[in-house]
Amino acid sequence: MIDTESEFILYTDCDVIFLRNPNIQNIKPKLFSVAPEFDLRDFKNMNSGVMVMNVNNMRNVFKEFTDFIRNGLPNFPAYDQGALREFFAGKYDPLPLSLNWKPYWGANPDAEIIHFHGPKPRHARDMLRGDFTKYPKVLRDLFLANRANYALLDEYWHACLDKVRSFHSE
Repeated sequence: MIDTESEFILYTDCDVIFLRNPNIQNIKPKLFSVAPEFDLRDFKNMNSGVMVMNVNNMRNVFKEFTDFIRNGLPNFPAYDQGALREFFAGKYDPLPLSLNWKPYWGANPDAEIIHFHGPKPRHARDMLRGDFTKYPKVLRDLFLANRANYALLDEYWHACLDKVRSFHSE
């Protein structure tokens, strides 16, 4: 509802890091494009942390979608993502995995956007130091699925933070 000029927009959650300028020029979904949540092949169980959205078409179904949420919100385990999955089931397009790559999937030199779905960078840093006690099993399991990649991304994440901090100290 905010952007009234673009035909397609890129949406991301705040727990992402851009490794390069994402190439979305050829992604033109009818409604929106999303990648899988956990299983690389399971687009049915999509993740809404990164989406390319068709602004006009999403605006056209906005009232129907919000009415759906207001009039009988079932138990959505992931809030907005659960509502999107249920209301738009079978109506969304696949997003290239490189645009919503999860750290627990392993290293990917083609990844454009890393989505810290599951363990966030601060969680991963604690677990890299051996502190697993304060995290639920699901986060520990995701981290342990690819500890080496979390270690690489930890270095990159903190290098980016240092760069941002240097801009603010000038």
